[in-house]
Amino acid sequence: MTFSIPIPDDDVKRVEALDQYLIMNTEPEISFDEITELAAELLGCPVSYIEFMNEDKQFFKSKYGLSDEYIETPRDMAICAHTICQNDLLLVPDLTKDDRFSEHPIVTGAPNIVFYAGMPLITPSGHAIGTICAVDFETREISLNLQESLRRL
Repeated sequence: MTFSIPIPDDDVKRVEALDQYLIMNTEPEISFDEITELAAELLGCPVSYIEFMNEDKQFFKSKYGLSDEYIETPRDMAICAHTICQNDLLLVPDLTKDDRFSEHPIVTGAPNIVFYAGMPLITPSGHAIGTICAVDFETREISLNLQESLRRL
């Protein structure tokens, strides 16, 4: 099943910027893993990840609370595709009640994600090449302080 996603206006340049980092399909790194673990702990979420997105897929560079089988997903299945289209935090307390996501397969079926908080990872040239995200399987709100903490990570 394909899910409708927005495409950033600068997508070609965004992917070119991503390619310069040579990070797609690389091995896990402890520094990334420490950040995802910290994000999960700060927000009290069972899952957190850092992903990078090219023209076809999202690649999980680091994940906390996700099984090892999650290495990548098609871009058109990525909620993070919405996050890379903006310059600030995307906070959705209940995906089941948001028209953009209520019919998304990972919301309506396994793993049944309900809460999403994602911050775009923006290069110095202004291109969102990926995200840092925290998700939960139940609805939740996070304080302004915690929102700011995720922005800083």
